[in-house]
Amino acid sequence: ILEVKKQDPDIWDEYQRGLHQDFPDLKRDKTFLYRCNSWMTQFFIDPYGILKFCQFSDKYSSDLRRESFRDGFYHKFPQLLKEKFKINSKCKDCSLRPVCYHCPARAFLETGDEEAPVEYFCQLAKATAEEMGVKALK
Repeated sequence: ILEVKKQDPDIWDEYQRGLHQDFPDLKRDKTFLYRCNSWMTQFFIDPYGILKFCQFSDKYSSDLRRESFRDGFYHKFPQLLKEKFKINSKCKDCSLRPVCYHCPARAFLETGDEEAPVEYFCQLAKATAEEMGVKALK
């Protein structure tokens, strides 16, 4: 996977920026589970009229056949920003989150637990950082 990513200059540039700048979402308190900005830049409506903040998760979704878009988008989605880690997951303090595929929704799909590390995501993030010359890994 890393070799394929390295062949795409846009992806590689994005990783470089991710490792060398503070993104607003990463400035949030590390106790917050959801640190992505997916719902701020995109949302999804599936063929059944279900509004989702993330294509990988049904959490905080709204059935637009029964609820207004406004209620779903402005009232349900922001709830995810309040969610905090309940366990001391190693993902919470990891410095490689900007180049990692980990997110609570993907972790849930892989392990059944939103807070669980996915080992091959960790391996790929470490390999990516090492390829970029980043030595100090938490």
